[in-house]
Amino acid sequence: VSKLRGIIRAADHLASSHHAPVGQVDMKRVCITEYPLRLFQRRCMNCHKDLMLIAPTGSGKTEAALLWAKNNQKENSRLFYVLPYQASINAMHVRLSQVFGKEKVGVLHSNSVSYLYNMQSVDEDRKLDYQKEAQCFSSLAREIYYPVRVCTPHQLLRFGLKGTGWEFLYLEFQNSLVIYDEIHASQPRIAGLTLATARLLKSLGAKIAFASATFPEFLKRLIRDSLGDIEEITPAKEFVNGEMTLDEFRSDQEILNKKRHRITVVDGTLEDNTYKICAEINAGKNVLVIANHVKTVQYMYDLLHDYNPMLLHSRFNRKDRRDKEVMLMDKGNKKPNLVIATQVIEVSLDIDYDVMFTESAPIDALTQRFGRVNRKGLREPADIYVVERQFSRHNLYNKKRVEKTLDLLKKVQNPIDEMDLVDITNMVYEEGYTGEEMTEFTFGYQNEDIQYFEKNLVAGVSRQWVDEVLDKTDGSCEVLPMQFYDEYISLMEKGLWVEARDLLVNVRYGMVYDKIEKWERKVSGDEVLLINCEYSKEKGLLVDDKPSNFDFD
Repeated sequence: VSKLRGIIRAADHLASSHHAPVGQVDMKRVCITEYPLRLFQRRCMNCHKDLMLIAPTGSGKTEAALLWAKNNQKENSRLFYVLPYQASINAMHVRLSQVFGKEKVGVLHSNSVSYLYNMQSVDEDRKLDYQKEAQCFSSLAREIYYPVRVCTPHQLLRFGLKGTGWEFLYLEFQNSLVIYDEIHASQPRIAGLTLATARLLKSLGAKIAFASATFPEFLKRLIRDSLGDIEEITPAKEFVNGEMTLDEFRSDQEILNKKRHRITVVDGTLEDNTYKICAEINAGKNVLVIANHVKTVQYMYDLLHDYNPMLLHSRFNRKDRRDKEVMLMDKGNKKPNLVIATQVIEVSLDIDYDVMFTESAPIDALTQRFGRVNRKGLREPADIYVVERQFSRHNLYNKKRVEKTLDLLKKVQNPIDEMDLVDITNMVYEEGYTGEEMTEFTFGYQNEDIQYFEKNLVAGVSRQWVDEVLDKTDGSCEVLPMQFYDEYISLMEKGLWVEARDLLVNVRYGMVYDKIEKWERKVSGDEVLLINCEYSKEKGLLVDDKPSNFDFD
């Protein structure tokens, strides 16, 4: 009954939008890569099981996962490519559109309308048309329309928890192909929910692939416990005659033995090492500075203001953050030579800098940061400086894991290779989840809605609260700085609600609740939270700065 209802609703929605379903992609006819395959990529291409792929950043991991999908596609198999961050999802959407065709690939996250709208050509007279098209194609990504989807893990969790539209996904997950690109061990509840969902999808006939630069051994065990028979593929460490050619073996060895970085753990905070940062910039290097908290990067921006840095963190509105990311990806003269960022830069952007200064974090997070420097390993090993003390007193990460990471990094023999990072990861996480972390993982993994999904099917019943719970797991909200009030009103009156919403800033409610001037104030028919804080295009939302003087009409 649930499937029948899904079919009827899907047909009704598509008919109302005047769109016929897009034809299936025949991956056998698609060229995934024109480059000679490495050994691990060929093994993925020939794998018929669920897959656990461990390969370094920049080694062709995405191509390997797609070759696996190509080999395992059945009739009407849908492909879901799952990534943790919106910026990386947007980049993958562009990439997969080039492989499979733009009309075949949908993008699914909470800000997809804004992304699709801003992909359009700039024509002032057609903005309302662009907005309507973006809203339409964003909605179609939730329907049974696109054969390939790029999405966040939360979109799949929405299915397991029977959020709005779960019947559509119930149909599409039959014999589907699901690629999880990065699952973060440092987020045990999300890891538990993700593995529980993967287990459910497999019971529906889906094939699952997990891909990562580093997989702790304990996480591998948890994945095996969830999925059963799964093939682990990594670049070859030893030559096996008859199973590989010498050239294939050497191509994998080139990855494992590549030495891209020299790691140095230094005393003090980022502030204490400002003089070293300045010395590297003065030497003509492109420098990346990463801190764990927004306040820290805003402070470092002030310290290094004379070098015209670019600041990137989560408290910019979508408009300004998008402009910064475009500049950051520029291959020409617009690329800033000094970038100061939070961990939003870890896996979101394909960038390549010369030197890094970073606050400490668990090794898996640091490995992602390291990948932003000497990305392809085409230069001599690059310097990465990890400071021992973070500026903020608030610990974002597990303190013991951070301390163990620092201790192990102090002992590495420079320059390090990819296997060193894998070994350190295993040592940092050798005990697996314990205490509160295990409680959090179990809470997610044993979720009864997912565990007993098919036993509790009731066609037409969805849980509206799921959408809010999944999108706001960190207690965040979107606010409008008062200085944008007039611009927001003007855009809304023109009907340009996407551009208006792009002026909102995401922030934790607990941090700003006492600065919210009006709660659910009606603004041109829309409900927004107006916040009494300054906003800077260069620094973002300034929570602790003096509020602006603002009079309501």
